[in-house]
Amino acid sequence: YVLDSSLSTSAASAATASSKAFQTGFSTGENYTQVSQAVTAAGGAFSSPTFVNTVADFHNSRVFEWNLAVQQQLNATTVASINYVGNHGYRELIANKGLNAYGFANLPNVSTDQNFSTVTEFSNQNRSNYNGLIAQLQHRSKYATLQFNYAWSHAFDLISNGGLYGFSYGTAASVINPQNPFDLKANYSNADYDVRHNFTASYVLTMPYIGGPRALTDGWRLAGTAFGRSGMPLSVIDGRLSSTLAAQNYSGSILAEQINTHPQGLSSCARSAATINGAPCLNAADFAAVNATTGFNQQKRNQFRGPIYTDLDLSLYKSVPLHLGDAKLTAGIQAFNLLNHSPFDSPVNDISSGQFGHITANVVTPTSILGSSLGGDSAPRQLQLTARFEF
Repeated sequence: YVLDSSLSTSAASAATASSKAFQTGFSTGENYTQVSQAVTAAGGAFSSPTFVNTVADFHNSRVFEWNLAVQQQLNATTVASINYVGNHGYRELIANKGLNAYGFANLPNVSTDQNFSTVTEFSNQNRSNYNGLIAQLQHRSKYATLQFNYAWSHAFDLISNGGLYGFSYGTAASVINPQNPFDLKANYSNADYDVRHNFTASYVLTMPYIGGPRALTDGWRLAGTAFGRSGMPLSVIDGRLSSTLAAQNYSGSILAEQINTHPQGLSSCARSAATINGAPCLNAADFAAVNATTGFNQQKRNQFRGPIYTDLDLSLYKSVPLHLGDAKLTAGIQAFNLLNHSPFDSPVNDISSGQFGHITANVVTPTSILGSSLGGDSAPRQLQLTARFEF
């Protein structure tokens, strides 16, 4: 009888009456309290709605960029360059999702507006800075094409991507909410994509004919790529406290309190990778749940780092002329993750998890037979045989 609208005590009757009460109150200009009381009296349930607001003086973001490059030709086939790149952004978008939070540390004792639950405000208070030094060496000749790139960089911001979506890298998700919604400047730290060191290389080597049967010794080509970078930044969070404050209009993850000092920007994951059965990358004894006395920002955002990443791909091809003009048949083998190194993900970063500090997954390699986003396990070494007709 729950859906029987002919019964005054049915849910259908209560829904009809409460909907009518809401429409009547809204059309006659009743305030929130009057509408909620009328809906409740009609047998309905009226929960506090969320609210999203944009500041009245919303401006377009501004970014200043500058660079200085020096390029030198070393010989007829080799060029070296060094490029410094920097930028400063201000008036950038930020989503502050905790303006109606209450009941903890630096927050008000009660919600600022009890007519609403979570209140999100979009404003232009975000800012960012980037500095990078890029070195490049290029060589192009008849038998070799080589390119080596190294970049050192440092990126800062209040919240990466404005807090609209996280730059999630595997296990350790981004913190996209300001810790203290009433002190945004305290959130200024390493950006989610702050990779300090990044190295890439690519090469194509065409083997010259040095004699012997051409069918065996001519037409060989070796190609490959190499990748290497420092660990991705991560924050240590307290998931248990985050869940508690979610009921108090606070949206996002709370950074755990750091009670033992670590070198800035360094974790044991940068030196070794710990599996679920090994020693953890992060020590639970170094962290504690945030309490109302210490308050927010007892740990800097993104000051820890996951494991370094390396990858090596190699291809070997052999071309055979078909004596049909310029037509030829090329066959070869491609090896992705040639050394079969496990590309470890960042460790579990929630101190309330029983797996805190352990690495529980691999990351997707940027190059593989499966592609970078098809959902397959591209971590192990993969071999692929290829053949193509060229003309």
